[in-house]
Amino acid sequence: MNRNWKSKALIALMMTVAVSMSTSCNMIDEDLDDCEIDFRAQYRMCLVTNENREIARVLGEHTSIADDLRTHLKDVFTDYGRDIALSFYALPDSVATLPLRDQLPTAMNATERSFDIFMPIYDYMHLAVVNVQPNGPVAQRNTDRCHGSQLALTASKATVQEPGSLDDAVASQQSGLFTGRKLLTGLTYGPQQYDFPMYMANSAAAIVLDPRTAKFTDVRIFTAGFAHAFNVCDSAYTYGADYLVRSDRVTLNNTNWLAFCGVSLPSREPSHYTRSRVDIDEPVFLYDDCGVVIWCYDCYVTMATGTVTRTTLGIRHPLRAGQLKIILGWIDDNGVIRTKDDELSVSTDLDWQDGLIFKQ
Repeated sequence: MNRNWKSKALIALMMTVAVSMSTSCNMIDEDLDDCEIDFRAQYRMCLVTNENREIARVLGEHTSIADDLRTHLKDVFTDYGRDIALSFYALPDSVATLPLRDQLPTAMNATERSFDIFMPIYDYMHLAVVNVQPNGPVAQRNTDRCHGSQLALTASKATVQEPGSLDDAVASQQSGLFTGRKLLTGLTYGPQQYDFPMYMANSAAAIVLDPRTAKFTDVRIFTAGFAHAFNVCDSAYTYGADYLVRSDRVTLNNTNWLAFCGVSLPSREPSHYTRSRVDIDEPVFLYDDCGVVIWCYDCYVTMATGTVTRTTLGIRHPLRAGQLKIILGWIDDNGVIRTKDDELSVSTDLDWQDGLIFKQ
């Protein structure tokens, strides 16, 4: 009898402890170990690009220029992450949620990095963005809302249709942007291991020009036809007016040739379908002529006479995330940009006039 009484008391005690543990997450307690998920996450930069393939295809005989272009793009087509911005949105209300311990990490400084993040127990949509801080014209916005979270450009007044002041063009981006998203559901107390791959969200367009015998004092290259913003949660781009992106001059050694490169968000798709890529580890880069101009190079050559020649080169295939496009051409004696690429549409204005600029 005494042994039965002790057994019943022990069972009762164990049940009391179990009930106490199961309800501890709803109680105020200094020890939160039973109330949290330990996310043991491995964040990986996945660079899927045609950079080497495109440089070999277009600049195979111009090895010095190819090397200089690679150097110019070393912070764009790279799998090295500097800063990292992590966001956790508790479902079903998509409420931005902070960890129970410490702060979310903000530095990656690696190609692959693991973090331990202790979060309250919910289902989550988890978003990550890398290399925004050194990018330049791109900033995060609407991070308080899961489906509103974006990488967005600063406004531009310069468009292809009405360039106005070319100084109003958006600057070229200075880094490769990487993003990732993951739905985390059915979570329980304790450690939860997951892998988090991140993929590139922007692209680049370069033009390499032989000056030949042209007499000019300045060359300015712009590109246009690209997205204004990238919606991180659903991996989709948004578009508006075709703003101008100001290409940077590439430093070339041991040649009088010129090269320019602009880094931007991707172009539209031929079908106007905004989801331009799927997260995969094998590149799919197509150059098929879709029959319509998708994006363009907008080129301005100031001649020694003071006139400005404008050449617009229309590209009839999309420029997708992770892609590099290179045009090889020359400047004729009238300042017109010429190429041997039959797929391009070309329009010229031998006496382009800058629009009136009113400053307040």
